[in-house]
Amino acid sequence: MKIEIQKVIVKVPLAEFAESYQSAGDPILHVWVNIPRALLQKREELDTEYTRLYFDAEIQARNFREKYESTKDRERLVRENEKEQDAIQAKLEDYKLRSHAWFSELWSQGPENTRWPVDDIIELENSDHMLLGWMADKTRELLRTRRLDQKNA
Repeated sequence: MKIEIQKVIVKVPLAEFAESYQSAGDPILHVWVNIPRALLQKREELDTEYTRLYFDAEIQARNFREKYESTKDRERLVRENEKEQDAIQAKLEDYKLRSHAWFSELWSQGPENTRWPVDDIIELENSDHMLLGWMADKTRELLRTRRLDQKNA
């Protein structure tokens, strides 16, 4: 017998982030928590990539400081550093878009008016990055809890 797997959606009131959302009609974030293994692996890959980008930026900055102190052609060094920073920034922007797309997929399984397209996530990042961070952390927490519950069942 073939079992059709149903998506498990957890409703998270945004009032958990700030009480002011209760007076705004208590909007709900719908989070898909029984995601396929491939989506979990994608998140792990994205997290690994972010860590790599962070350390690359740190190393690049440290190398720049060391070279800056010891070189006489500082103008050339600054131009080269700007190119390296631009390359890292482009990689970070690409990462953010793919990360937003990942969250969009998990946050867009509820009713039509509760879905989070990538453009809305970008808008939220620009207007209230603290809320976006909370939503991402809450999603990760729900996924961890679901996996732990499954292991302990």
